[in-house]
Amino acid sequence: ASYIVVEHNESTPYDRLVSLANKSSNREYWYKRKINDGTIDRFLLGNIEGWSTVPIYVDGLLYNVQIRRDDPAKEITKWYPGKFPVLFNSGILKFTESIVITEGLTDCVLLNQEGIASVSHDGGSNYWNNTWVSKFIRQREIYYIADNDDAGVLAATKVAKNLGEYRVK
Repeated sequence: ASYIVVEHNESTPYDRLVSLANKSSNREYWYKRKINDGTIDRFLLGNIEGWSTVPIYVDGLLYNVQIRRDDPAKEITKWYPGKFPVLFNSGILKFTESIVITEGLTDCVLLNQEGIASVSHDGGSNYWNNTWVSKFIRQREIYYIADNDDAGVLAATKVAKNLGEYRVK
């Protein structure tokens, strides 16, 4: 795979990459996943060099970009490898007492499009950071949606033990 090298400095972190990806008119990847134009624009979903992009912001600053494609084979990776996984869409936690945690970022985007408050992370199905418990202080009900496989069951167990089995469904 080829990657575009984007110059950046610490005061303007990587926003140019998101801008480049959003200039693409190729939205077919997102349409196939039932994600509409309004949601594509709101989450700044894009496409660059055949990769569909999901920018991941932390406290209003771009932290990383998940890149994904189906052809020639399904691949999901990060534009900037080596960065620690973070919660995606975590800003919504301040406004809700009920939340859904999804295994994948696109599932999270789709649920939010449908009016269901949702977060995810970019660490893969088996990852969970126990320090995230403090981010879920307001949530009385937490629903975890994972793929129906061994990794999904393991992840659901980790999340429930960390956030409280009494409130994670």
